Amino acid sequence: MTILNKLILLALLLSAFSLKAEQALQDFISEIQVNNYDCLTQEQVEQLDRHLASDGLTGQQDFYLKVRKAQYQACAGKYDQASTILDTLLSRPVTEDESENHAYALFLAGVVTDPDNKQQRCDYYRRAEREALRVGSESIHLGAQLELTSACDIGADKIEQSLSTLYMLLEKYSGAQNKATRSDIFNNIGNLYRLLGQHELAAEQYYKSYQMSLGIYEGETLILPLFNAARTYLNSAQVERTEEVIQELIRKNIDINTPLSNAWLNQAQAHLAENNQDWKALEESLMRWSAFLPELSMPEMEQEYRRLNTRLCLHRGDLNCVAAYLDTELAIRPMHQSDDLPYLKLLVESFYALELPDSAQQAFGHYASAAEQALEKQQAASRILGVARMMTDIVELESSLQQVQQQKSNTTMRVVTGLTLTVILLLILLFMFYRRHKGLAQIDELTGMLNRRATLDKLKSLPRPSSMRAHALALFELNQLDEINAMHGQGTGDKALQQIAAELKGATRHGDVVGRVGVNEFMVCLSDIDELQARKQIERITQSIRSQGVHISKGRTLNLKPTSALMIVDDALTDVQALYQSLTQAAAQTRS
Repeated sequence: MTILNKLILLALLLSAFSLKAEQALQDFISEIQVNNYDCLTQEQVEQLDRHLASDGLTGQQDFYLKVRKAQYQACAGKYDQASTILDTLLSRPVTEDESENHAYALFLAGVVTDPDNKQQRCDYYRRAEREALRVGSESIHLGAQLELTSACDIGADKIEQSLSTLYMLLEKYSGAQNKATRSDIFNNIGNLYRLLGQHELAAEQYYKSYQMSLGIYEGETLILPLFNAARTYLNSAQVERTEEVIQELIRKNIDINTPLSNAWLNQAQAHLAENNQDWKALEESLMRWSAFLPELSMPEMEQEYRRLNTRLCLHRGDLNCVAAYLDTELAIRPMHQSDDLPYLKLLVESFYALELPDSAQQAFGHYASAAEQALEKQQAASRILGVARMMTDIVELESSLQQVQQQKSNTTMRVVTGLTLTVILLLILLFMFYRRHKGLAQIDELTGMLNRRATLDKLKSLPRPSSMRAHALALFELNQLDEINAMHGQGTGDKALQQIAAELKGATRHGDVVGRVGVNEFMVCLSDIDELQARKQIERITQSIRSQGVHISKGRTLNLKPTSALMIVDDALTDVQALYQSLTQAAAQTRS
């Protein structure tokens, strides 16, 4: 074989090898893109490292693989390493081909940013949301939305809106094919409830998230909501339920068995031991936990480990250990900047043990202030818990219906006799006829609303409002109805009444009572609501009716001028007739 032929053969072999390597890379990328946001397995990470070390990667391939490497580091609790990769990626110019990966890199940067640096963390999420919207990546856009609603937009004036947003997302992604998405939403609802101090509600949402994850997620992603559920069940004093969840965590961790999953398990066991004052179990949990911490870079977890270790030192009377903790921790977390109740409580106990009464008293002042703020937050949260429970019930019913439908699709219906089927159909028809007849007797024919009798009956059935809330009764009167009928005909008057009815129905919530109680009168009951919110809502409804008017001819609009009267009742509505009469008198005074 000549030298030329040998060179040609070598070139062909190199070309074939290059094509094979390129195909292997494309196959690997296709494999991990199937679950683009699930944590990689150890085997996949080893393949990823080999591909990153190879030559000839395109810019898009290099960017994508490094984003997935950062995601793996985040899944493993190695936030520092993930942050280093992401900082490098986000500092370089981005091509259009890399836009979706750039959006995910921004999202991951938010995940690994220290929660204490809230402004930067939320800035990453907002940038990820904008970029995902621009490139049309629904999954990244949703992820950013979830983090913004449960970790960023949580001020007192935004908390109700954030909760409503999460429940609307649950409704949007209600299909059985969206289990992973619903799991993420439930987890974020749990985060929101935990921030509100509603630990029992948070635990329920975390556990739903875990149940939704089964068969969908693997590894740390699967058991994170289970760890959160254990923590919040314990905070709500449900020790037995906490023990059950920890046992489930132990079973699932047998197959996962990573440094992060083991750290979560031992942290949960340490919390339970602290709660039960089982000092031997706490010591054993801390010893196992400490073996995994050097492999992680999670400041919050390290802080909690130091706190629990110092609790053990206090029990043993090891004051040198306690003093060393104060020297280290106060430099990182000054007591006046913290609202962490377990931490502040430990400071009080530590200062007393070290016979530093002035410092102990100062720490107690901060503890008392933080406890008062937490109580105020819980009281403020109670305003939205009624709506939240209703939303939870709706979601649970929806899930139950889906399970029933799934069971029906997976089983064969038994054949029933023709006679039995006929009887059942007749019963259904009779029941439907009864319901229709009864329903028509309760409906105002013109507006489709409840009539006077049905409205008053429904008001009587409303339960007593919850603490710090009330029922807001409002009467709307269209006193110009006779004038409208006389000048423009009864059809225009009917149209005006129908428009007011539509406005009232559109502006009220599920559970509120709305009905036509007179020729020109409508009654609205905003049930179990904050008084200030109720007054604002009634004012908005009134202004909306007045601003729209009724079209009476081409280009001509008749302005409506309803009068309204409002009554706030903090008890059950037993004597609705007397309340109605009081409202009509108040409306008459408004007219005069």
